[in-house]
Amino acid sequence: MAGNFCPFSRRCVSLFMTLSEVFNTRELAYIFLGIVFFIFSCFNKGMSKDFKPVLSALFIKHFLIIYALTILYTGICVTLLSKIGMWDFSLLKDTIVWMIFAALPSMYKAGRAPDIKQYFKTTLVELGQITILLEFVMGLHTYALWKELLLAALVLFLKGLIFFSQKPEQVQVHKIFKKIDAAISLGMILLVCIHLYENFLQYWTFAYFEQFALSLELTLMLIPFLYLLAVYMRFEKTFTTINSRIKPPQLLVFTKWMLVLHFINNLAGIKRWEQQCFIRRPTTRQEVLNSIKDVKELQTAEANPPEVLLTNGWSPYLSRDFMKVHLLGAGQYVNHYDDSWGAISSTFHLSGDYFANDIIYEVTGTKTVVTQIELILKVFDRSKKGNAHKVFVKYFTLLFDEVFSGDTVPVELINKILKGKKYQMAYNNYLLVCHLDEYNNHLNTYNLKVAIRHPNHVV
Repeated sequence: MAGNFCPFSRRCVSLFMTLSEVFNTRELAYIFLGIVFFIFSCFNKGMSKDFKPVLSALFIKHFLIIYALTILYTGICVTLLSKIGMWDFSLLKDTIVWMIFAALPSMYKAGRAPDIKQYFKTTLVELGQITILLEFVMGLHTYALWKELLLAALVLFLKGLIFFSQKPEQVQVHKIFKKIDAAISLGMILLVCIHLYENFLQYWTFAYFEQFALSLELTLMLIPFLYLLAVYMRFEKTFTTINSRIKPPQLLVFTKWMLVLHFINNLAGIKRWEQQCFIRRPTTRQEVLNSIKDVKELQTAEANPPEVLLTNGWSPYLSRDFMKVHLLGAGQYVNHYDDSWGAISSTFHLSGDYFANDIIYEVTGTKTVVTQIELILKVFDRSKKGNAHKVFVKYFTLLFDEVFSGDTVPVELINKILKGKKYQMAYNNYLLVCHLDEYNNHLNTYNLKVAIRHPNHVV
């Protein structure tokens, strides 16, 4: 037994010594914890059940394409840098780390970017922080392996708390966890800066300069590819959608060429056109051109909202943001049918149970003016209603203050909302409407709607 164990022990020690020559103690700590988590996930029935779908999702066709493109493009960049003497095999580990933790996530985000300008404003800033600050500076000064294991476990545990506290009812706790995380990060950076100050000459070498410059070089070389990938993925998604909606082959080809011509640098525009296509399917070339023109006009109006007199209604591009600060900002203002336009917010969950109570904000009107502002409470299961009506009153009070600054919601309307009763009343030439839509199912589902209607609103 001992004779079999000793060679195995020697191989383990040899493997550890080899890894320690390639990776620093911080990287070894994260690798070790990653392996432990993976093994635990495989043998824990509850976690393996949830882990397998996630793992299989990482190897779907589109992800495999992104992986292949990442490896190919990184290889091209490395070859070019090697030609000019800016890369050699000593930088292989740093290249692989950059590719996994910087390039891959960036390419994934690029493929899903709704607005390419916003993407390059936010994601590339994050990419620069990861590649230059965290991947390089934070690896300069490390501690003993056991200390790095404790630190890595603490960081990962804190990241988990931050992730699982992203719920409306845990906002304060989530903020506390994020502040602790920021404090730990700042502390680590401060320790690194002190270490650099005390050992400045040790790092003032060409080898460290190459290591530092590599992340910056690869990041800058990645930008053109990210742009092309974002454009390709957006157009590919749109073309897949319209293939089944625009039947005449000649019209389909014409539509694709027009979309490329008009939206090649406007991914938000082509996404909006795609959404509009679900409502109004163009059947002629002129209708295709008109639909593109409508989208561009709307984008221009959003960038510089035209003034709307209160006697006519509210500005579509201002009123849709009345509840944005309360996480209920409405989306794009789109044409539903004929001259009926509107914008609706994403669903705001009042609890962790997605099939309990939700709030939605909606504005409706014509192409140029909003004439009704509405807040909707969706109760999927009456038995789980709880204090949903009280919370709904709180949100409607916030909306009411946005529309009628300084005014308070009439008490009689509040009572009707709390009781879930149909009601309407006049208020400063406007109409306040409380409406109840009930659904005949075993959960007694219902929608409670409270609207502020302008005198010009057409029902």
